Amino acid sequence: MGKLISINSFPQIHFNCGKSDTADENMLLVIDTLLRVMNEVLPIQSVSTTITIQKERECPACFKESDLIILNSNPSSWSRLAYQLAHEMCHTVIHGKVQQNLRWLEESICELSSYYFLPKLSEYWQNTAINLMTADGQLYYPCFKTYVENDVQKAIPFEISQLCKTPKTQLAKKLDSDPYLRDMNSYIANRLLPIFQSHPNTWSAVPLLFNISDTSSLSDALLEWISISAAECRSALIEISNIFGLSESIK
Repeated sequence: MGKLISINSFPQIHFNCGKSDTADENMLLVIDTLLRVMNEVLPIQSVSTTITIQKERECPACFKESDLIILNSNPSSWSRLAYQLAHEMCHTVIHGKVQQNLRWLEESICELSSYYFLPKLSEYWQNTAINLMTADGQLYYPCFKTYVENDVQKAIPFEISQLCKTPKTQLAKKLDSDPYLRDMNSYIANRLLPIFQSHPNTWSAVPLLFNISDTSSLSDALLEWISISAAECRSALIEISNIFGLSESIK
């Protein structure tokens, strides 16, 4: 392992420099400011992890058991780096293992994390006058938002309201068996985004996903998520459950 550098606002989170003894200051600023933005609604301050970059790796990953996040972005590709880190940090705050049949929901919410927090990062840079520039001399801060606007184009619509049906539809079985269907994760994230934007405190329910019992029924899982979450999350979680097709009355 290379030299570890503490993230300025979160000294319990480190960046692994690998073979180098230093890390790019602008890249560290991207990491630090993104985590500040996320910490407004997610418990980043309670997370201890090490962030490293392996450009040869096929995809980013979060290894909760070893407190490690691996990104495969170039350090100078700030929007891509922030996008990957927002996703993997969302995994990290879910401290335990989510049940297999809910992994697609975890993946979709982590995709949502990128869609939600990168525009917030654009706003933060603008409001705090972080005037870093693009290679062609433009202010960089809009690039975080633009990156998300381009990425969401991968979303492919599907009948999301079928996911709570019993017996399970082929669509639900498909997601259960492969939670990494990125076009579907993206579509789910897009459907959930307005709810999280209207009710930011819904993020406090996300770390509780691993507390949901092992059940084959998505309806039961969603009802349990509502019951174990804070009261202020209830209306938003009901909205989310209705999107997935939960039809029973919630008291």
